[in-house]
Amino acid sequence: MCNEKKSEPISIESDLFQGFRSHLDLTLEETLQTMVEKNCPEATITAKIEIELANEGDQQRYRVKGEYLPSFSHSILSSMTIKSKKKGVAAGHYRMVYDEELGCWVCVDTESQTSFVSGDGSVIVMDADADEEDAEDYFQGQLPSGISGFLEGEIDEDAGD
Repeated sequence: MCNEKKSEPISIESDLFQGFRSHLDLTLEETLQTMVEKNCPEATITAKIEIELANEGDQQRYRVKGEYLPSFSHSILSSMTIKSKKKGVAAGHYRMVYDEELGCWVCVDTESQTSFVSGDGSVIVMDADADEEDAEDYFQGQLPSGISGFLEGEIDEDAGD
């Protein structure tokens, strides 16, 4: 009976890389499943094989005979970027005013407001149900009851230019 050594060419298809192929197949399957579940349109799988010729024993002896002690290790990385971005703008019919009662800044809907201007150019913005009497009371130093948010200031005649 002859004691023959089994030899086969070193290639990705050889038995030597069976573990690598199995891990790559598993990673591919898991990546595809995750892409479907997360609605991710792109992914990358990176496979890496590290080769080391071992320094065990008399390395010179192996070189002379043309034999080496190889070590093949692998790692497989799957990556996908799942981005979620939501944008919006809160603008338009709102004014930011300081509410003395609340002690903080509030946004007031300008579509539900009425603006009044006094003879000296002062302006007051009040709730839409306010009338000229409420504005006159304010301009005389009395805040009408039920008015919680207001904006006051000077009218800039050149603001539109």
